[in-house]
Amino acid sequence: MNDFATSPAGGDVLRCRRCKTAVGEVEDFCPHCGNLFHENVHCTAHPDRLARGVCVICAMALCNRCAKRKNGVWLCVDHRHYEIYQSLVRVFGTRDAVQAQYAASCIEQAGGHPFVYSRMPTMSSEGEAGIVGEHKVLVPPGEVMAVEEVLRELELLSGESPGAAPGT
Repeated sequence: MNDFATSPAGGDVLRCRRCKTAVGEVEDFCPHCGNLFHENVHCTAHPDRLARGVCVICAMALCNRCAKRKNGVWLCVDHRHYEIYQSLVRVFGTRDAVQAQYAASCIEQAGGHPFVYSRMPTMSSEGEAGIVGEHKVLVPPGEVMAVEEVLRELELLSGESPGAAPGT
């Protein structure tokens, strides 16, 4: 099964049929969603079973037992607790905007591609504070493991499970 599709313009750009992300011709799976491009790929943990997808964080081939699709991407058992937003992975969260920007800056200096998503507090019509959100630092799935190492060195991940939602 070749799940590539050529670009609508008929050019040389290949795209994943599932998520439409441009991918390289030599890719075995889509790094954006984990969609497999080849048949007869076997699960890393269960070699007797065919894989359904690939974890976008660790690149392990996954069978029905191991696989979980979350917000359009494949994740393994070890990584299914991560929050996924538009195919980006939450690696850090805080209520402190300066700390979130600091983390993003350090990630960028290390060669990562962070995106900070902030949900600002709102005021109700009675003047009471509404839901206060978190400043989330998100990165592409393939950068998660390297970025978490950067955050550990900065001691920004101490005491929390990497990528886990607050309170988990």
